[in-house]
Amino acid sequence: MINLTEAFKQHIFNSTKDRRLNGVCPAVQLDVTTTGCSGLAYKFEYVERAECGPTFVVTPKAEAVLAGATIDYVHEGLSSGIKITNPNESSRCGCGESFNV
Repeated sequence: MINLTEAFKQHIFNSTKDRRLNGVCPAVQLDVTTTGCSGLAYKFEYVERAECGPTFVVTPKAEAVLAGATIDYVHEGLSSGIKITNPNESSRCGCGESFNV
């Protein structure tokens, strides 16, 4: 199970609401790709779906890597962004862009 904070849910809703045009139902999809010096990276992208439903979807590959994780949308100083706290990460590269499980 992946835990989504209310702040993250609101961020996803706000980022998809203006993309609903001509019967297209947008969603934000989270995937895990092979990249970087530690091996894996999170990948968020907009996807269009024929049927409306959840505005946030997780690929099966990402779901396995993110079991027990919490996804939040945080404001820190003048910056804001998505923060993933994943208990399955065993290491992270020095620049913070990729991780290993």
